[in-house]
Amino acid sequence: MKIIFLENEVDTLVELAYLGNWIANATKLSDKRIKRFDALYNKILDQAGSEVPKEMNQEDLYDNVEEIIKEYETDILPSLFAKMFADFLYSSSCGVNKFAFIKNCVSHKVFRALCERELRTNGFKNVQILLPELEQEIAKGLMKEEER
Repeated sequence: MKIIFLENEVDTLVELAYLGNWIANATKLSDKRIKRFDALYNKILDQAGSEVPKEMNQEDLYDNVEEIIKEYETDILPSLFAKMFADFLYSSSCGVNKFAFIKNCVSHKVFRALCERELRTNGFKNVQILLPELEQEIAKGLMKEEER
């Protein structure tokens, strides 16, 4: 099969390939990357060859698609976080008693929508992550420092 692209379409194809590979592999360490995406991305770059400016590197590609990535993060992350939080809260593994009232009065779907709206309105500034084990370790360390 042979596909013919116009010059501006080749640029767009390279950006699209970069985005796809970025979404698939951005958070993975090199040994955990999805190799088939890397391979296809590199093949597209090789095939594009002379159509892609030689000086265009990974940073240039990122700069070209940065707005798309920011939109993805802004639109998707609040929704994913709200879903994960609601799923956890309404799961049997959440044994936190202070959430029992919420679980009994508000449906999972409504709670998720409320979380998502809050995140979209105020961002993540209202999110608190409590790490009691870490706080205990820090307190122990401070007590040892005071004892010296």
